[in-house]
Amino acid sequence: MVFQKRKREEKDAEAHGREKTCFTLDELYKMTHEEKCKLQQRIDQTEREIDKEGSSHPNSEKHRRLQKEKESLDQQMTRLEKKEEMLIPSLLATRSEEEKRKTMQEAEEQKRKTLQEERKVEEQKRKTMQE
Repeated sequence: MVFQKRKREEKDAEAHGREKTCFTLDELYKMTHEEKCKLQQRIDQTEREIDKEGSSHPNSEKHRRLQKEKESLDQQMTRLEKKEEMLIPSLLATRSEEEKRKTMQEAEEQKRKTLQEERKVEEQKRKTMQE
């Protein structure tokens, strides 16, 4: 029920151009990882600019601004890494629960099939006894 409601809300949000507000743990982890990759690219680019500016004008205003920007980007990366670290246990627990549920469903299905086969065998025995 909750899943269906969430799906309807997402479709409604898409139809009206609003951003998605509910995410699965997998989606959150993937988004965090993608954000980290983009941020790492920005950090690398900023480092190259710092090196370039530092070699030509070591103590210029632009050089100091780039260093402050890199510090800010490093802080953002630290926050993203912490967020990712917090998601991992939940993600693993959810996957573990899903695996347990799947295993239980498979066992139930196997048990059901076995019971059906036993009933068929017994029914065939009864038929042969009656004949």
